[in-house]
Amino acid sequence: MPDLPIRTALCGVVAVVGVLGVSASCTPAKRELTAAPPAHLKLADVSSLAIDAPGGRIQLHDGHAELGDGGASKDRYSLSGVFAEGDINGDGRADAAIVLVDNSAGSGVFFSLVPVVNSANGLQAQKPFDLGDRIVVQRMGIERGTIHLTTLDRSSNAAYFEVDRQHVMSLAYQGGRISETADRITPLAGVPLPPSDAAVQRVKFDQGASSATVSGNISYGQRQGYEVDAAAGQLVHAELLGPLGLFLTVQDHAGRPLTQPTDRTTALDVPLRTSGSLRLVVVSLNGDHTAYSLHISIDSKSGSPSSTPTGSVAPPTSPTPAAGSKVLYLTFDDGPSTPYTQQVLKVLAKFHAHATFFDLGQQAQRYPDLLAAELAGGNTIGNHTWDHRSLAGMSRAQFNDEVMRTKTVLGAKASSCLRPPYGAHDGFTADYAAALGYRLQYWDIDTRDWARPGVNSIVTTVLTGARNGSVVLMHDGGGDRTQSVAALETILSTLSSRGWQFPALC
Repeated sequence: MPDLPIRTALCGVVAVVGVLGVSASCTPAKRELTAAPPAHLKLADVSSLAIDAPGGRIQLHDGHAELGDGGASKDRYSLSGVFAEGDINGDGRADAAIVLVDNSAGSGVFFSLVPVVNSANGLQAQKPFDLGDRIVVQRMGIERGTIHLTTLDRSSNAAYFEVDRQHVMSLAYQGGRISETADRITPLAGVPLPPSDAAVQRVKFDQGASSATVSGNISYGQRQGYEVDAAAGQLVHAELLGPLGLFLTVQDHAGRPLTQPTDRTTALDVPLRTSGSLRLVVVSLNGDHTAYSLHISIDSKSGSPSSTPTGSVAPPTSPTPAAGSKVLYLTFDDGPSTPYTQQVLKVLAKFHAHATFFDLGQQAQRYPDLLAAELAGGNTIGNHTWDHRSLAGMSRAQFNDEVMRTKTVLGAKASSCLRPPYGAHDGFTADYAAALGYRLQYWDIDTRDWARPGVNSIVTTVLTGARNGSVVLMHDGGGDRTQSVAALETILSTLSSRGWQFPALC
């Protein structure tokens, strides 16, 4: 709890004592004017703020907002459940710190810390502080005016959909902005897991079944256990489906760990040497209250798990260019649209470059001539769903409808690559896609051109991030893509002169 000034009356003297020091004044002919301390803030108090987000100004309603420019692509914002209250500017009022999550238009899930100042004019959101893409916010607090924040994020060598370290930050608010004053980074393997604190639930398989799926909800620091029986020689395969920051450990019937203390995994195979019970434990280092499902299968053929949902999306799959070559894969999302698709095609042809266009079904249906022009230019086409809905959390029937309607419109010449809108997925996305003959295709250079950051910003992102085999994400639809077209010309001119090649990805 923050130190707040306390106003008291002593013999006609009003004394203010607290974090702002001590001052006194006498009002001889007047009784003490009592002022109540500032009220405490809750997450609900900040759920309707206006915030100047990186993509534009948003107005939250019950903690949610959308931002678009008329196209199919929209940024979808929401408040994380991680919240802190305390005085951050030294005026004695209870301020707050909140975490804004941006499911951006086709290019990631970005987290920002937003300080909220409690002024005489009410609650006012200040400039957001960028925390990163696809991170886990564990906990946050405010002490003596400093915001203390702990996250899980990734080093430069980590896969795009993994976290491999804990980042502890101290942040100061001054002049309307947040600055980092100290930090500490710990490899994820060195972050202790919480102790066991939950009863174990026994998992029962249906008659004749060799697999089962259980679901649960878990909060930060909790462990939840599930026990299964298996015979000697059988292989128990477990897959945890949930957000980043959830992990899976395994114990024998006596509670002895069978995984290493440093293991941080969401999938494991355990061959049983003796018959008995096996305990699978879900552990949360995620600051939000989150849902998960755990898929368990038992295979009598040791070393060969049964064919079940994988529970995790594989890293981006792309061709592997020859070592020492200079190959860059250009991809464009959310089209086709006019006039930007035509302009992109013209620039590609000028530099004898090719790209893969991840088209929306509704846009392809609207602009069949542009779809044909993409193919005629030697480019390839991928599936980006019908109307840019997130695939995460979809039933199989909904997933099939989004993808297959688009497949029908794209035609037989379309590739077998599927790019999930927003990059969003859950544990079943890859399996639903595979059942329809698709593989998921992501990216590793995000230009964030959808936010129109300026031509120079887009160009610099590509030129500094280009590595042999890199996949670049840009957009030819979903709004005004004038900057994207201009940046593409500079990118191709610069890299072509350096000997780079630009084949289609899929």
